[in-house]
Amino acid sequence: LLVLFSGVLLLMFSNGRFPIAVCAWLGPVFVLHFTRFGRGWVRLPLAYLALSFAFGYQFYDMTPLPGIAYLAFSAVWGVVLLLPYVADRYVGLRWLGLTRSLVFPLALVASEYLASFNPFGSWCSVAYTQYENLVLLQLVSVTGLYGITFLMGWFASVAASLWEAGFAVGKVERECVIFAVALFVVLFAGGIRLAVFPPSAETIRVASITRPDDKLIPNPPTPDLNRRLMRGKAISDAETAQIHQRSNAVAGFLLGRANLEAQAGARLITFGEFNFPVLKQYEADLIQQAAGLAQRRGIYIGLPLAVFNVGHKPAVDDKLVMIEPTGHVAWEYRKTELPPGEGAVLTPGSGQLPVMETPYGRMGAAIAFDMDFPAFLLQAGRRDADLMIVPENEYPQIDPMHSRMALYRAVENGFNLLLHASQSLSLACDYQGRVYGLMDHYRAADRVLVAQLPVRGVRTVYSRFGHWFPWLCMLGLGVLLVASLMRRPTSGTTS
Repeated sequence: LLVLFSGVLLLMFSNGRFPIAVCAWLGPVFVLHFTRFGRGWVRLPLAYLALSFAFGYQFYDMTPLPGIAYLAFSAVWGVVLLLPYVADRYVGLRWLGLTRSLVFPLALVASEYLASFNPFGSWCSVAYTQYENLVLLQLVSVTGLYGITFLMGWFASVAASLWEAGFAVGKVERECVIFAVALFVVLFAGGIRLAVFPPSAETIRVASITRPDDKLIPNPPTPDLNRRLMRGKAISDAETAQIHQRSNAVAGFLLGRANLEAQAGARLITFGEFNFPVLKQYEADLIQQAAGLAQRRGIYIGLPLAVFNVGHKPAVDDKLVMIEPTGHVAWEYRKTELPPGEGAVLTPGSGQLPVMETPYGRMGAAIAFDMDFPAFLLQAGRRDADLMIVPENEYPQIDPMHSRMALYRAVENGFNLLLHASQSLSLACDYQGRVYGLMDHYRAADRVLVAQLPVRGVRTVYSRFGHWFPWLCMLGLGVLLVASLMRRPTSGTTS
């Protein structure tokens, strides 16, 4: 129980709101050591409770699920987390040496990949905890998230075997050496990629701007009016005038600031998700106002709109309008992946990410929650996007984790990224994960992010072959499972 308690304590800080990178490597070692011995019908339920508790702590207050719903969510996710330990115990015990050490990481990747098809996407991947390890991060350009997950699981399995052997390295020498070589190759190759093949293209000056706090804008709507707008309910003429006046005030501030950034040299300017609220009947006027600025200054403007369509359901368009230096609207993109609850009020997008050719490379866009779905963002890589513009509007509990997750999509698909997150951490990074600019919503006196980003991306193995690695892991696990049914257990572990 002391071993299990130690594992839970480490796992509590191995993901979610308080990630400590090394805890994500060490926590599973203790849980594996606990689940490999004794009576499985006793230890596995205890491990399930421990994993569910640790998960609930990691992501507490980060999801829109309240009370009992969140407890149920944690309980369900506990099953997902337990499955690799079940596989390690009942499949792994039938093998020795290197093969046994591979069962847990194979099962960890399989369970994490299959679970990524839930409504929250890839949110709970343990790989996100390693965002500060830039050398290791290069692996995702080949394998996606799951290469890092595999390495972390493999380390835990080898370490647990070493512990089982009383830390006599000679008894598990082969597993230790092969894992060490694999880790060295990954880190060496990542180091070479960073040192020898950094971005060498010309850069474009980009800027992204956050709207002022609501309390600084006159004529705030009442909570009741906000609810009616989100639901498409009727509003009075006076309320229409109030919303229109407020929309003009926001647009005047943001476009005025954009004009200053354009004068300072920015060639691409964008804003946070939902930063331009506008009633449907005034949408064209607002776009024309931004188009006039784009034409006067010769810049690209990514205009994130919250369009309220009174009398319709869903009542709100969450879209990004791309305006070219000619003043022409290149495309309008609606957010495709909607968090649970947003589907009732937002009009979903077509599922096609926009990408267009410009003098500054191929520009594309996604919006907020889209970035949590690696399979969806593969479109950008396969369409050779060089620079992706991503507006977000967050809440404090997921700051800064959500922004850091987006950085993985850039490395996976080989594009440079300008992500502007109202109420969170905005960042500009290149396709290797180097951060060129940061703006913390809660600490910045001036909520403008300015950076110089490369205008060319790269094509990656992952963007061309997609999720080949998790499928390979599932195939390998399946082969071991079938083969294990034909073998006798190789250890004295009881069930």
